[in-house]
Parts: sequence; structure tokens; C-alpha cells
Amino acid sequence: MQSSAIDFRICAPARRPPRGRNAPKIPPKGAEWPSVLRWRLSLLTAKNAAQECRTTEVGSGNGVEKSGRIRLGLATHHKESYFLSENGGVTINCTSSPLTGFGRHLPAVMRQVGKEALIKSFMSDTPHVVLLMFPFAGYDRGLLHGITRYSQLHGPWVFCLSGDHPRVPKPDSDSIWGKLYTETPITRMRPGESFNLRQLNATGIIGRIQSPGITRPILASGLPVIAVDLTREQLAKGNPLSRVSEIRADSHQAGRVAADHLLERGFIHFAFCGFKGRIWSQNRQDGFYECLQQHQYTSYSVYDPPRHKLALPWDREQPLVVAWLRSLPKPVGIMACNDVRGRHIIEAALAAGLQIPDDVAVVGVDDDRLLCNMANPPLSSVVLNLEHAGYQAAELLDGLMSGRTKQPQQIVVEALWVTARRSTDIVAVEDRHVAAALRFIRDHFRQTITIEEVVQESAASRRSLEIRFQRILGRSIREEIQRARLAWSKKLLLETNLSVEKIANVSGFSSLSYMSSVFRRELDLTPAQYRLQSRTP
Repeated sequence: MQSSAIDFRICAPARRPPRGRNAPKIPPKGAEWPSVLRWRLSLLTAKNAAQECRTTEVGSGNGVEKSGRIRLGLATHHKESYFLSENGGVTINCTSSPLTGFGRHLPAVMRQVGKEALIKSFMSDTPHVVLLMFPFAGYDRGLLHGITRYSQLHGPWVFCLSGDHPRVPKPDSDSIWGKLYTETPITRMRPGESFNLRQLNATGIIGRIQSPGITRPILASGLPVIAVDLTREQLAKGNPLSRVSEIRADSHQAGRVAADHLLERGFIHFAFCGFKGRIWSQNRQDGFYECLQQHQYTSYSVYDPPRHKLALPWDREQPLVVAWLRSLPKPVGIMACNDVRGRHIIEAALAAGLQIPDDVAVVGVDDDRLLCNMANPPLSSVVLNLEHAGYQAAELLDGLMSGRTKQPQQIVVEALWVTARRSTDIVAVEDRHVAAALRFIRDHFRQTITIEEVVQESAASRRSLEIRFQRILGRSIREEIQRARLAWSKKLLLETNLSVEKIANVSGFSSLSYMSSVFRRELDLTPAQYRLQSRTP
């Protein structure tokens, strides 16, 4: 078999090439394409063809150069001829002799093979991550923000997203609407066609793994997997999915955060509305009730939906929720298991002729900003640290794909605080003196207010107001001011880049050292440690 050699040089200039119609279809001599991230020049010939590739890499300012020699075995058919770079392009300068039977230069070989082979192999060494998630759901969208952030910093990765890629079906899910939501694989997949990870060149998977049609091929592939919110059955000993890594929300803590929020508003009547038979909903209810018990509230109402195998459509369930809301003592603070359920309660309350938040105050979970602001009035919601958890999941998957990490791990999505909107914008205290004091604290805690100023606003004596605070809220006036300042400073630490000193000042603390002592006492962390631990890298 004859063979011929080509010297080649691949240059990666900093400037980007023209795109769209004006983008070069085949890299000609001297063409400028995006910066190269990884190189692989692979010329695959027919069976038994000889192949040799020797390359070296040198730096060149903002660009990078790679040069070497490729020896091609000549055969009747040339199967593929391609190279790898970020966004699929490099600059090629051919410096030598012809390839017998394949044209005079390497671009000629590529013309004969066609650009399809080039595209097919584009970034073949780059991780291809399958995302079995719902980008239109706030919980999943928050995780996706963290996953893509990691990819931008440490990738790139190629993503195959449910509903966006022709070979990736939408997963089944019961974590959005409380019923098993199923979606037939999109139409470009033939009926009965299985989820083929080999065709996707998949190297890792993150997402919801619930239906057998998705579970079987994933387990058979042996690929690194990070599951989202496995069910109780899947976590049972002996189930293969119990041995994979998982992202799981701290639903118990979410319930406690919601209860604290309603308690701070001064409610003495409480209720919970969730989805029947969903473990994540039950855990949020348990955390909600546990927090109420610690504050000596030992009873609350729970919406008990009709017992059906599948959840009722909302138009059929709404009259039942309306009747339940009318039966509750008023005013009442209600926790919804998620933002979808929170919007249900608001719609039902308005249909029942109830005022929000005067009669019914509602707090959800997930803080899906779009969904919360679509409610009328906008829905308060527990913030979950989703982006941070998504970043951690991507970091873990990277370790599993590279072999650096061997053991499965669980990533916990923390419940942080409540984003207060109009659905809970009320101080629900019958005692007018305490209500006036709470309104004053809520409006002025960022200033250097004193207990005497709070007492003066309440129109009661200091001793009387302290007794009323302890009886109604279970804490002193000073503790209430401190609680408001602590919650605000935690929010600023995570959502802004303000210095710790500045945050202490704008949160109403007299000094940074005092704010630090409050953090250590309440959280066993310094403000800086809290920010480092909770924020996405």
C-alpha cells in the first residue's frame, strides 16, 4: 500500500470568523476560525490502511499553534477526514506535496469527504452530558443555571437537553404538579425506539430517572449518573438506582423556613396544602409542623385531596380547595408544598371571595420568579440554593467522568429564606400594640432604631409590650429586631458582592464585630464563612 505525507500547521487566532452564510464551509489556507480548545487531526482510511500522527504544540501570543506530520495510508475509499476545535474550526496552512488520488492539499481531502464528517466529529473528545430535566420548571431551571455555569468555567460541555434534542425524551416527573407527568418522546424518535445513549455519544447524565424506558438504558450504559430527587422505592436497598449519586432538596428545612416566615408575620392559625403521596411534599409538611410545635402551636389544618390514583385536574379540584379555604379560621397562614400549589391556593381564595393576604396569606417553595410574579397577588416563596447545587452536581459529574471521583455522593439543595411578596405582606396580630411595633421594626430595622423607639410607636409601656411580645411571638423586642437584621444580612451576603463591613452597616448592626457575634451565635459561622459556604463558586 502506498502512503504519502503532509506537513501541516494549525493556528488558533484570537479573532472570531464570520458566521452564518458568510462562514467558510471548509477551512481554506489562511482562514481565521475561533480559538482551538482541543486538537485531533484524524484521517481514517479503509480497513488495514496505515495511519500515523505526530504533533507538537507551541504558544503564540493570544493564539495557539499546533504543528506536526500526518502519514496517510492510501486506500480506495477515505472514510473520514477531520480535525477538532472549539466551535468546529481551525486555520490550516498546507505546506507540502500532493496526496495521490485525493487532491493536492488537505482541504481537498476534506472536500472529498464532505463537511458532514467534520461536523460529526466536532468536539468528539468533549463531554456530552444528557440532561433529563424540565427547563420550564423553576426547580430544574435553577439547577441548570449552576450546571451551565460550571461548564462555562471548566468546559466546554455539549448538552443534550430533554425536548431540545431529537434523541432525548422528556422524563416522567411527579415533582411539579404532584401527578405523574409523562411525555411521549418527541416525534423525531420513531414509535417504540429506545433511548439510545450510544448515538448521543453520551459521557454523563444528570436528571430525573423514573420511567423504565429511561432507567433501563441508563443503567445498562454504565455511564456516570447523577439523579434528581429519587423516589422512596428507588432509594430502597437493592434497587440499582440507590447506588448512584443524587441531588435532593432539603424539603424538611424548607417547611421550617416557611413556618418561620408565617410566624414572623404574627399568624396564630396555620394550614398546609400539598400533593398526596409525594414524599417531598410530606417532608415539607413535617418540617412545617415541627417548627410550629416548637413555638407551641400544636394544631393546623391540612388539605386532604380526594383519594384517586392520579391527581384531579385543577379545574375539578378547585371547588374542593375553595370549600377547604372557607372552613379555615381567619386570618390564616398557609404553606404550599411548591409554587404551583401556591398559585392554586391564590386562585381558589379569590374564587372564594377571600382577601389575600388579609384573610389568607400564602407562601410556596422553589421561588420560581416567573411563576410567583404571575400569581395575583405575587406569591412569596422559599428560596432554594439551586444554582449552587447545580454547580456542585456538574463538578461531581466531571469527577465521575474523568475517574477522579469513584464513590457516589448526595448533593443537598439547601432552603435559604423566603422572598417576601404581596401574598404575605401583612402583620397578622390581633394585638394592636404588637402589630404596630412589628410594622415599625419591619420598616426601620435597617436603621439604628432603639427599643425605646419601638415602644413609643406601639403606644404601650415597655414592660407591657415585652410581655405581649413574649406571649404572642415567643421572643423579646430586641430579639425581633435582631432576627430581622440577621435575615436581611444573610440575603445580602448571598445576593450581592458588598463587603461584609458594608453589609453590617446597611443591615442596621452597630458594628461588624456585633454582626459576627450574632452569626456565630445563631449559625455557628462567621458572615464570611456563611457567604463562602452558601454561594455558587
